[in-house]
Amino acid sequence: MTKFEHSKKRLIILGKEQMLKNQRNNRSYLHLMQSSISFISWKMWVLQGSILSLCLLLIYRTGGLRIEEILGGLTGLILLSALFFMDELFKSFTNKMWELEQTLKYDLRQHLAVKLLIFGTFDFFVIFVVSLVGSLFFPVYFLQLALYLLAPFNLFCLSLLIFFTLIRNQLSHQLFWIGSGAVLAVIIVISQVFKIYEFPIHYWVILTAGTFVGLCILIQRLLKQPEVGGII
Repeated sequence: MTKFEHSKKRLIILGKEQMLKNQRNNRSYLHLMQSSISFISWKMWVLQGSILSLCLLLIYRTGGLRIEEILGGLTGLILLSALFFMDELFKSFTNKMWELEQTLKYDLRQHLAVKLLIFGTFDFFVIFVVSLVGSLFFPVYFLQLALYLLAPFNLFCLSLLIFFTLIRNQLSHQLFWIGSGAVLAVIIVISQVFKIYEFPIHYWVILTAGTFVGLCILIQRLLKQPEVGGII
């Protein structure tokens, strides 16, 4: 066998090994996705579907409400959706089950990453649908309405992730809902006191972009920081 034929044969073997490795990884990622979804209760999806239905119902049956009141109601429902997803996300800690889940095939950090992807995708889908339908009924552009919903959504998620990350090992159901309620109340009060919907649109762009970057940085740290005690 010549040197060229030997190199060719070796290259084919390496190629087959890499293809098999990629195939195993693809099955592994798919199984991880399926495993993470199986941990999410069907009641959660019924609840999220109900919130989306309430958003659309609010748009259709506005009555004599002002646009600011409708936007406030839609924002409250979107934040409620994020709150229930956060409850699901931190369930391992509020139920004191993270140590057991660390012994499973996929660790808590991997399940967290997939759940963040699933929940984030669903909430962005809800915001997209609500913004699209709302732009057909209200004198507000689609992108403007999307910013009105995305900015407080990102801010709310960022605040909760920071707060619950700091106290994750002492987290309980009572503390979760007290903390979440406090953050939600602060955002609602700020929106009412400062009349945020009268702000120029570039403020909304800056807030949305800033909170989105903050979320990406925080999530990256959550998934990479190797601390004993779970995901983050």
